[in-house]
Amino acid sequence: MESFVKNLRKAEEGLKKVERLIVLAQVSRNKNLMLIALEEIENVVKNCISSILHYDYELKRVKIYKDSRMNFREFEVKSSRNLSLKQEELHAIKEILEIANEHRKSPMEFMKQKEVIILSEDQRMIKVSMEKLTHFVSIAQELLKRIKFKIKR
Repeated sequence: MESFVKNLRKAEEGLKKVERLIVLAQVSRNKNLMLIALEEIENVVKNCISSILHYDYELKRVKIYKDSRMNFREFEVKSSRNLSLKQEELHAIKEILEIANEHRKSPMEFMKQKEVIILSEDQRMIKVSMEKLTHFVSIAQELLKRIKFKIKR
């Protein structure tokens, strides 16, 4: 099976999982569930990006590199235009990836009121609320929808 189809299926499965996690996190207000949901959203976005990059690669529109930053740059410059992504959507995708990366490196995370606070290595506080997570889910859904439409055409 073609790799872009595999990544697309992984993204669809991950999105279903994220939607269940979001509901659980809203009910329980559990920090760990919110962070797991963030990680899953990141995986969905990465699988979507990988899927469209492999699709565009087969059509000889982009190059695929071993460096993930270079691949993201290809997505940002070429593939996102083909998907008609707005600048705000592209910014939100970057934010998802950056926050998830900071979460992995973070020495400390805690719950304050209804938000998870991620303390970065340079002592910056990154706030992740349920509203932000649901916004990220909607961005991931829109990205997946556009990629599926593009691939089916």
